[in-house]
Amino acid sequence: MVKINTFIYKVLINLRNAVKGFKSFTDSFYNLLLLYILDLFYKRGYIHGYKYLNRYRIRIFFKYMNTYNILKGLRFNNQKIFSLKKLYYLFYSSLSKPYYIYFFSTPLGFYTLDELMFTQKVTGGLLYFYIKIG
Repeated sequence: MVKINTFIYKVLINLRNAVKGFKSFTDSFYNLLLLYILDLFYKRGYIHGYKYLNRYRIRIFFKYMNTYNILKGLRFNNQKIFSLKKLYYLFYSSLSKPYYIYFFSTPLGFYTLDELMFTQKVTGGLLYFYIKIG
């Protein structure tokens, strides 16, 4: 069984808890994988951004719309590995219920399910987490 990075898991839980507590920002340690995830969140519009406090810590600023943040629906899976065939099945079955955003770690980088399908990446990956919308 493949495990996700426990450091990332703990930071994402802290992010979710800070959003549930309506905090405007949270401080955390960081690594390169967390920076990839935060860049993805920033590009998708889930956070306002982040800034480096010092060499080891980072401050993450949250974005709320009518007292709701999408990171409130952050969920974790039991570390499933998806082949390319399973990714296609998940993608086409999620078209009928667009309430989940899936995030995968692949050999090509960190991508959402939509990015994997629309950019024609031919690879499987490890489901890190998903976000339930609504």
